[in-house]
Amino acid sequence: MLYRTLTGSIAPGADFILMLVIYTGFVLPIPSMHPWFKWFRYIDPVGYAFESLMINEFSGRQFSCSMYVPQGPSYVHANPNQKMCAVAGADPTATVVEGTAYLSTTFQYYPEHLWRNLGILFALMSFLCTLYLLATEFVSAQGSKGEVLVFRRGQEPEIKMTTDDEARSPHDFSRGNPKTAQQSSESTKWLNDSEVHAATFVWDNLCHDVKVKGGSRRLLDNVEGWIGLGTLTALMGASGAGKTTLLNVLANMASTGVIGGEKLVT
Repeated sequence: MLYRTLTGSIAPGADFILMLVIYTGFVLPIPSMHPWFKWFRYIDPVGYAFESLMINEFSGRQFSCSMYVPQGPSYVHANPNQKMCAVAGADPTATVVEGTAYLSTTFQYYPEHLWRNLGILFALMSFLCTLYLLATEFVSAQGSKGEVLVFRRGQEPEIKMTTDDEARSPHDFSRGNPKTAQQSSESTKWLNDSEVHAATFVWDNLCHDVKVKGGSRRLLDNVEGWIGLGTLTALMGASGAGKTTLLNVLANMASTGVIGGEKLVT
């Protein structure tokens, strides 16, 4: 919200999302958090939601102990007094693990935090929404710098003049105004010059072979096509069809393989 461009907000936004994930309490449990960054979990809404889900899932349930000490084939039928459960939160002489004890020991999650977390989530949501609305009022987006599209000499697109009543040609509006008539004459001359230099990019029997283990593989197989001057052409196809490969070959950016075929400007 403090950055006026999308590019400027990507780096801090990525760091903030990474902190939200790490200090949720699962990837890095609360007892293992570094003291310098442990404070972040208090403002992490994902952490409060995760704690509530864990309490709702484990609280009041019992799970069979999956690890005993000592363990092995000789202790499968041993008396419970001769072995103990090695799972966090379990009573050493018990054969089951209480879900509440497991959460409190491993994650420091407690059932009494369930409804507290819900209130904190609503409070954080209200605060962040208010902060966002204030930011949209006082932090304006960076304005456009007035970019201008410039064509290379001789590559100007053809502008088709229309005679529609609602879109009259400049010549019709320039009647009675010598200055406007002169500008219209220069514009018409520019259009005529661009038509003389019009060109079409054509490719025919375009192939691209690359070396692979045990031989070669053909990525482009006798591809043909054309692009007209001043037109917008969409290159569409399924994933892996060779769209990027074709563009690299047409732009002379393919650094590997053998390229065959013709590329012409007519």
